[in-house]
Amino acid sequence: MGVQQMADGKYTILSGNVTVLGNFNPAILRPGFIQKELSNWGLGEGELVSPEQVPLITDIRYDKVRLFMDPNRMVVEDTKLSAIQDMSSPGIVRDYLNKLPYTPLQMIGLNFSGEAEPVALSVVWSNAGDPNRVAKILDKAGHHLPLLTLSYAFHGLKPLLAEAILVMSEAEGLRIQLTLNKTAESEKTRLLFNAEFQDLARNRSRIEFLADHFLEVGQKFSMLLDLLGEEAT
Repeated sequence: MGVQQMADGKYTILSGNVTVLGNFNPAILRPGFIQKELSNWGLGEGELVSPEQVPLITDIRYDKVRLFMDPNRMVVEDTKLSAIQDMSSPGIVRDYLNKLPYTPLQMIGLNFSGEAEPVALSVVWSNAGDPNRVAKILDKAGHHLPLLTLSYAFHGLKPLLAEAILVMSEAEGLRIQLTLNKTAESEKTRLLFNAEFQDLARNRSRIEFLADHFLEVGQKFSMLLDLLGEEAT
């Protein structure tokens, strides 16, 4: 579990992964295949925790990485992530798919989940509830905000902001979504970040781009939270 610094507080990254949607053959994904074809990653001994006789699902656990596959999805998760730059999943996904170049693919996404104490995101939540304020903040930073969705929960007769979803598009065709979520079970804010490329069928080079630039893409997570944490002027 890693702690990343924000401008005015801390949040904790709980997990990070790369998810690919397409048409996959889970029977190929086996510890022996990984050991032979992806030996450069030094993953060590992998444990196949899914039933070997059920080839529609594969789940392999390594010390720091988990690989999961079903017929429509491949997920490579960094299970002991301490910092964004330590991620192995973008490169593992790239190298695996390069071994199977005829696999039909649709989308690839870089994902993080995390949480923060209320004091760390008090200004973020205050700003997120004001669409005009969010638009001005992002416009000043040169970012276009195509969508902001706010959801409220009632406590007695008082509506309180429970979820804010920001969606942005980057020039490279990258779609970014940041979700702030409060739940009744926890006082902490849950943070979800997704950066995805669509249409891999026509532009498979985006897999290579994400493998080479995942750090810059992942840092948009911190950047958005820092921008939304600016005090109103």
